[in-house]
Amino acid sequence: PSIATLTALRSLAVDACALRDLPAALFTLTRLAFLDVSHNELDELQPAFTSLRALRCVHAHCNRIASLPEHIGVMTHITELRLDHNLLTLDALPRSLARIDNVHLDGNTFDDATQSLLDLGWHVLRRRVAEPHAVLDEQALTHSMEVSPAAITLGECIGRGAFGAVHAGVLRVHHQLSAHVLAAATAVAVADDDDGDGDDAR
Repeated sequence: PSIATLTALRSLAVDACALRDLPAALFTLTRLAFLDVSHNELDELQPAFTSLRALRCVHAHCNRIASLPEHIGVMTHITELRLDHNLLTLDALPRSLARIDNVHLDGNTFDDATQSLLDLGWHVLRRRVAEPHAVLDEQALTHSMEVSPAAITLGECIGRGAFGAVHAGVLRVHHQLSAHVLAAATAVAVADDDDGDGDDAR
């Protein structure tokens, strides 16, 4: 039977099936919430992909995807979109992609400048995607990521993948080697202890 007859289907995994394109029947599955098409040979997500308005989670990593639907941003209901390890470039990312909150893009064919933004997180790169002609210099990005040492945790430091200097009660976070993250967290702890009530350092 055709997949189009499975109108109530909510989850579909066709990973590692040597698919070169998504069959048209797939786009009739209007209740589909989870789709795994990873580890195939897809070179694009067709425009009809945006008709899957019930999708919440899409795994399309480890393909050869170099093109996305121009209006993919209408799929704001997606909570996770994995496009890592494909052949995408910055120019191939439609501006509407910035409307999706959680997009994975590691391992694509970005230039160094774009990769540096991605290393800071999708929340940073999405600004470039949404405003491709805007000036987003590293100093401005660094300034926008300043945080209070009292509020930052080691997990947040690791998540930012960054290290800066503690001065005037502020940890300035900027893109550097993640090996320095623990040192940054330690510096924060020391700074907090110096300002504290004399408790023993841990």
